[in-house]
Amino acid sequence: MGPGAGRTVSPLFPHLFLQPPAVGVGDGDWKPALRAEVDLRRARGEAPRRPLRSLFVAAGARGGEASLGRNVLEVVGADVVGSATEWTVEIEVPGTGIPFSLAVIRAWGDAGVNRVSLAPSPTCPSTAVSDGVQTAAPFEVRLESLMASTRCLLSSGIPVVSVDISLPTGRDQARTGMEQALRTAQALERIGVPQLAIREFGGWEDVEEAEGEDGSKDDPEWGSEVAPKLTAGKAAGVEDDGESWAGLRDCLLGAGYESGDGVHFSRRGPPALHSRAILRREPVLGLGPAAVTFRNPERRANVREWQGYRRQALAGLDPLEWQERLSREEVRTERVWSRLRSREGLRTGGMGLRSTRLIREWVVREWATVKGGRVVLLPEGWVRMDGLVVDLLRTGDLDRG
Repeated sequence: MGPGAGRTVSPLFPHLFLQPPAVGVGDGDWKPALRAEVDLRRARGEAPRRPLRSLFVAAGARGGEASLGRNVLEVVGADVVGSATEWTVEIEVPGTGIPFSLAVIRAWGDAGVNRVSLAPSPTCPSTAVSDGVQTAAPFEVRLESLMASTRCLLSSGIPVVSVDISLPTGRDQARTGMEQALRTAQALERIGVPQLAIREFGGWEDVEEAEGEDGSKDDPEWGSEVAPKLTAGKAAGVEDDGESWAGLRDCLLGAGYESGDGVHFSRRGPPALHSRAILRREPVLGLGPAAVTFRNPERRANVREWQGYRRQALAGLDPLEWQERLSREEVRTERVWSRLRSREGLRTGGMGLRSTRLIREWVVREWATVKGGRVVLLPEGWVRMDGLVVDLLRTGDLDRG
C-alpha cells in the first residue's frame, strides 16, 4: 500500500462549482483563464483537493460541446476530478430541438460525468423569430423539446438524469406556471425520470431587496442572500396558489418520488450531493465568471463580465466582484431557513416560549411535526415555508438555531 492508502484527506472545499463562460468564447481562451484561477486558489490553500464530494459544471448553452468533459479535467486536474463522488453537468434546454447528441453525452461519460441535469430557462425558455421579433415558443413546443432531450439522456447510459421544472416568476403568472409544471411533471414521470427539481418558486428571481410601500427596506439588518428571498416568498403570495402547488407535490409523491424539502424529488438514489451541500451550507468553491464561493461565514462572487474576469485571472489577481462576511444574526437566519427546509429539521432545544408556542401552532395545523427534539415541516408546511421562517425569526427568542 502507498503512503496515502487507507487515509482520507478532508479538503478545505469538498464541493466545487465551475462556471465556463458563455458560448462564443473558445476553449483556447477560457481554459487558460480558469486554470490561472485554480493556480491562484491553490496558492492560497483554497483549491479543491482529493477527495472531492461533488463537482457541478454549469454548462448552460455549451451543452453541445463534446470537449467539455476533457476541458474540465485539464482545468481542475484529472486527479481531483477523478476523486469526485458526483460530477454533474447542467445543460440549458432551448424550446426547440435537442441541444446535444448521444455522442456528446457519451464523451462526457467517458470523462467521468455521472449525472446530467436539464434546466429550462425560467425567463426566456426559448425563442422563435417572427417578422424580426423574438418571442417565447408556446408551452407545447417547449415541452416537446424537453421530453425529446430527456429521452435522449435516458438512453445515453449516464447513471443519473435530473430535470428542473421551472416556474414563471410573479403573481400574475403563478396559476399558469403551476398548471404547466404539473403537466411537465406528469409527462416526465411517465418516462421514468429519476430526479426532478422545482425552480423559481415564489418569484424569488425578481427580487433583490424587498421594499415597503414607503420605499424603506424590510429588515435590512439581515444583509444576506436568504433574507430577501424570505421576504419575497411571503410578499409574493406563495400561499395564494397552495392548491396548485399541492397538486404538483401530490403528483410527484404519489408517483413514488421522495422529497425532504419540497423542492428536490427523487425516486432512485439519494438527492444530488451538490444540492444537499448548498442546503446544509457546506463549503463550496466557485470557479469561473460569476461563480460564488461560500465557507461560513464568508461568501464571495467572481467578476461576472467575461473580459474583466479573464484580465484579472491571467494577471494573477483575484477576480473578485463582491464579498460579504455574515454577522451572527445573518448566520442564524440562513441556518434556520436551511434546516427547516431539510429532511433533518431544526433543533427545538434552547427555544424560548414564543418560538415553542408558534411551533405548537404549526403542529396543530399539520404544517409540521416534532420528533427527536427537532421540528420537521410536513408537505403542507413546504408551501408556506418562507412565511413560517420569517414568523419564527421574528419571535426573537431563538436562542439556538
